[in-house]
Amino acid sequence: MAVIGGGNTAVDAARAALRLGAKPLILYRRTREEMPAFASEVHEAEEEGIEISLLTSPVKVISQNGRAAQLECVKNRLGPPDEDGRRRPVEIKGSNCTIEVDQVISAIGEEADLSCLSKQVGIRDNTVPRTSAGHQTGRVFAGGDIILQPHTVVHAIASGKRAAIFIDSHLRKENWEGLFEALRVGEKGSLSMKRYLQEERERVPLSGKTVLLKDLNLDYFEYQKRLKMPKAKSSRRTTSFEEVNLGFNEETAVEEARRCFNCGVCNLCDNCYIFCPDVAIQKGKEGELNIFDYDHCKGCGICMEECPRDVIVMEVEGR
Repeated sequence: MAVIGGGNTAVDAARAALRLGAKPLILYRRTREEMPAFASEVHEAEEEGIEISLLTSPVKVISQNGRAAQLECVKNRLGPPDEDGRRRPVEIKGSNCTIEVDQVISAIGEEADLSCLSKQVGIRDNTVPRTSAGHQTGRVFAGGDIILQPHTVVHAIASGKRAAIFIDSHLRKENWEGLFEALRVGEKGSLSMKRYLQEERERVPLSGKTVLLKDLNLDYFEYQKRLKMPKAKSSRRTTSFEEVNLGFNEETAVEEARRCFNCGVCNLCDNCYIFCPDVAIQKGKEGELNIFDYDHCKGCGICMEECPRDVIVMEVEGR
């Protein structure tokens, strides 16, 4: 069996076929470095004995008695980068060869069939254009792979959420102007369905800042190595569809969870209270945040520097 492609779908198809008793061969037209599949998935496939033929492109299927019998292929070399930044495969003349196959699975991507949509939608490059109204174009609410965005599950779910929020507000005849801004969480435009379902007065103001590793004061953390996920043996994996990653037991899961920095979340370490030279920070009640006395604070920034998790932010006030 030949599986054509180098993405996660191709690797999944090959691994599934292996478990069903086939002997799959993955054909990919570029090198391993250009494979869009996750490196861990490729590694696991090779652990299971799946062969990958790189710099190989299929030319035609040769059939016998109405069934695939051989696959004619050519070898490639890498040329200049194409539109997505990866080097383009260039056919090597005279490198044709044939591979014995009984089945061929094509996993080279898909395109949506948008022929049912009106031309008024304004389809461009086989995608539905987005408008300022979220994901609505006329009476079409679009999302997922048919709008111009990365073709991932995360982006598909996010576009579905945006469309659902807009459809709901549209049917309720509510004003959606500025609605998405009130629902945003973080810097990348994620929307909170919980905030949408809340009354406007219940929505607590959120900071748009995302705390990064460089923002943390790592002097207050001990290095803890990431625990290795236990996996099923390859000999066992190839004969069943059981989970490859076996998961952690409770003790190990808790130990791994303790590695979390809790970025941007105060854990009441009291560094701000201890280091403040102006005694401008008062202890809060048990379990509550400390209180800043701005009448005595001179803005030295020591509390911010000594905060392990970048909870404290200083802003210049207008005069």
